[in-house]
Amino acid sequence: MLQAHEDAIFSIIALNVVLDDVYKKKIWEENISRLTKREREVFLYLVKGYRNKEIADTLHLSEYTIKNHIDSILNKLDAKSRLEVIAKFA
Repeated sequence: MLQAHEDAIFSIIALNVVLDDVYKKKIWEENISRLTKREREVFLYLVKGYRNKEIADTLHLSEYTIKNHIDSILNKLDAKSRLEVIAKFA
């Protein structure tokens, strides 16, 4: 009886964790849709692990412009760092 109760509690906790992850992913996906076309381009290189200079060279932009795009991306995705973005989308 106790085992069945523990199993039920574990199942509820596991379901809450899965639902929480699904909800968070949905929020992130909605936020990605707010990115401009150029920010989405930068985002794709960002999640591949490119450095600012590499992104700038690839897109023929200045590093300063890339930094501004990344700051905007982090703001729109409510992320604290590029590593947080990479962890969610890589």
